[in-house]
Amino acid sequence: MIDKEKPYFELSKIQDLTKDILDAVFIKNFQLKRNYKIDVDIFNIDNKIILIINLPGVDPKDTEFLVDKDEVIIKSRRNLFLPQELLNLKDYNELVNYISNNAIAIENYYGYIERKIKLPFEVDLNNIKVLYVRGMFFVYLNKK
Repeated sequence: MIDKEKPYFELSKIQDLTKDILDAVFIKNFQLKRNYKIDVDIFNIDNKIILIINLPGVDPKDTEFLVDKDEVIIKSRRNLFLPQELLNLKDYNELVNYISNNAIAIENYYGYIERKIKLPFEVDLNNIKVLYVRGMFFVYLNKK
């Protein structure tokens, strides 16, 4: 049964299952793995939760933070990127094809990333601050 108060959590479960199925297909057929984990430090200081989230290589505009009482969901995407000056390519698809044909090793993860973080207490949903500095997000949440 879908919880009417948190319907996106149910949709998130379906999304996770779909990702797991697709991952299994890609791992079996193409030897590709999804293994990127978002690193998070969590501090409880003066009735505030401070999250330090390490997300190098993501565009802050492509990153979403969903806060619901005592949980934070981080969603983002890491796209393959090379400075335009290095290659004379027209668009992203051409870059992906070029890299696919010329890569010796690709150890970094590119694609959709998500993490759910359970908080130790409920937070004030009207007082959230997010800063982005050098590949890291700093999320400030006040205790409710």
